[in-house]
Amino acid sequence: MTLLLLIHKGCVIITSTGFVIRWALSLRDSELLSCPLFRILPHWIDATLFFSGLGMLWVLSINPQTTPWLMAKFLALLGYILLGHLALKPRYPYRLRLSAGVAALASLVYIVAVAITRQALPWQI
Repeated sequence: MTLLLLIHKGCVIITSTGFVIRWALSLRDSELLSCPLFRILPHWIDATLFFSGLGMLWVLSINPQTTPWLMAKFLALLGYILLGHLALKPRYPYRLRLSAGVAALASLVYIVAVAITRQALPWQI
C-alpha cells in the first residue's frame, strides 16, 4: 500500500507539473509540443496515476459509489480532463485555452484538497 501511495503521489506531482509546462507552451504556440516527450510521456504518467489509484481502491476495498468524497474526486477528474483538453489544443482560441487552463488548475487543487481531507466539500472541515 505504501508503495502504491508513493507512486500515486509522485505521479500527481509529475503530471501536474507537466500540465503547467504543456499549457504554457500551448499558450505560446510552441513547436516543442510536437516533441515525443510532450506527446507520449504524459499518457504513460497518467496511466500509472490511474492504475495506482485503482490499486489503492482494490487494496483498501473502497467502493467509489458508496464513498462520497471519492465520487466527488472522480467527477472532478473528469472535469479536469475535459478542461485540460481545451487548454492544450492549439485549435481552440487563446482566451478559451487560458480560461480552461485556469479552471483545470482549480479542479486539480480541488482534487488534491478532497484527497487530503476525504471530504467532498473540503473547505467545510
